[in-house]
Amino acid sequence: MSKSLSFIIVLLIIVSLLTAKDAASPASTPVYDDSYIEEIPPSAIPYLNNITDDVLLTAEEIATYNEHIKDKTSAIYDMTRTTMEKDEVLAIIDYYEMPSLPRYDNGVALTSKDVEEIKANCNKEALKEEVTLQKALVTERTNLKSFPTPKHFRLLKDSDNFDDLQETELLLNTPVLVIHQSKDAKWLLVQSEFYLGWVSKEDIVYVTDEQYAYFTNSNFAIITKSSIQIDGIQLDMSVKLPFLKTTADGYLVAVPSQDEEGNLISKEITVGRNTAHLGYLPYTKKNVYILAFNYIGTPYRWGGEDYGVDCSSYVANIYRTFGFAFPRNTSTQQDSVGKVISLKNKAPLTKLEMLKDNYPVLLYQSTHVMIYLGLQNEEPIVISASGNAKNMQVTTEILNTSNYLTKIDRLVIVGMDD
Repeated sequence: MSKSLSFIIVLLIIVSLLTAKDAASPASTPVYDDSYIEEIPPSAIPYLNNITDDVLLTAEEIATYNEHIKDKTSAIYDMTRTTMEKDEVLAIIDYYEMPSLPRYDNGVALTSKDVEEIKANCNKEALKEEVTLQKALVTERTNLKSFPTPKHFRLLKDSDNFDDLQETELLLNTPVLVIHQSKDAKWLLVQSEFYLGWVSKEDIVYVTDEQYAYFTNSNFAIITKSSIQIDGIQLDMSVKLPFLKTTADGYLVAVPSQDEEGNLISKEITVGRNTAHLGYLPYTKKNVYILAFNYIGTPYRWGGEDYGVDCSSYVANIYRTFGFAFPRNTSTQQDSVGKVISLKNKAPLTKLEMLKDNYPVLLYQSTHVMIYLGLQNEEPIVISASGNAKNMQVTTEILNTSNYLTKIDRLVIVGMDD
């Protein structure tokens, strides 16, 4: 064998070893597939016939636009903070008001004693003058509440929805800053990028700066289905997980979890190509429809309780999958995420005319948001997580035969400047 041939063989072996090593660690340059085509929900197909699939904004343009959103709302929080003053923490705790009685938990009437015990569990007397914030990650989808208690505060005795203490859901791998601990040491007051409140301590794991950076800043795969479970792990739309490598079955990703002592461990699972995308999903009209219809039939649950979705988290999860920094609530979304066209005091026919060539867009009323999909069979159609007692799920409705048409007061084109 010649020396030159031997050299080539050795070189090939070295390259092979380096490639194998890289495959076992987080990928440095994942392939972002802008021609991505997801399985299309059958109910979305009729809406795709008359739209183009052009990218409306690139990932870089959306990142730039997010600064515009942050300038327009105070509901997106600074996750680089390291300390808070005692007075600021007290203001966070005292911001929430306890609902008036009667309220019910699993059919049992709550008492004034319950209320006082829950308030005392906020543990305000333990606060120091300066509070050090600790980095942490959500290891299991969890409820974020206005007070540190597992009890529900439901207005109706026989209801299993509308807990007045439920603020929002925090999805797997959501980064949080831990501010304070309850007196019973079972609840943590946390700040996520979009909300402040109390979460169950067992669903949170403390992490180092390096671990935090790895799980929040790594190249990632993002979930594009409304809700899936893999190996008992709950994954929801917009969840981002560090991408390790491509496999025959999809993408190998890292999932933050906890060992028996509550320390961070990293699990590896494979998510299918039809349930995830490498990097943010391209922001196209087609993909808006696909994501919106992926939620069809998902139960409506106030604040995202019990793996359901409410109107504003439904919309936020869709647009966060494209990379938009969407605030959580309708009150803050409607003035910050795009070009606002006022529909206030307009006649119903005028509103319909203004919607004619604008779709898909967001329509807001004081307590509800929906996506306008355009016309089907000459009828204007919207889709939303409906809290209507007759239809508590993500569903489509004819706009001009519902009471929404008279109530909507603004049209918002996401990602467009005023």
